[in-house]
Amino acid sequence: MVENKKLEDLLGERILSIKALNDESKNANNMVQADIIFIRTEHHFIEIVPITDSDELDWNIYKGEPEKFKNCTSIDNISLDVNSKLNYTWFGTNTNGYSDLIAFALNSLKPSLIILCEGSVLKLFHAQQF
Repeated sequence: MVENKKLEDLLGERILSIKALNDESKNANNMVQADIIFIRTEHHFIEIVPITDSDELDWNIYKGEPEKFKNCTSIDNISLDVNSKLNYTWFGTNTNGYSDLIAFALNSLKPSLIILCEGSVLKLFHAQQF
């Protein structure tokens, strides 16, 4: 069930896993490219999806496990500590006014997990890769 919550409402929850649908993580940049990214927290599931008309990203927050989550694969090449606490979120808007970036601070005050929508594909980076 989709909940009427903001991502900021999930601050303080721990990240339990990250999964992707149509994961293409074996590329030269050692990042994850996917059609959908799910972030599972202690009490919620965050679904991040591209908006193909505008190359923006959008998200839904679920209280229970969404059906699509079962078809996703775990992301293995992102070295993320299980039980990382979600401390902060940032939203990026480009000069054309499109919302195409979201960043999460996990166990810190600086962004450590970044998701970018580029060409209707989601790209996930871990801060250790920068």
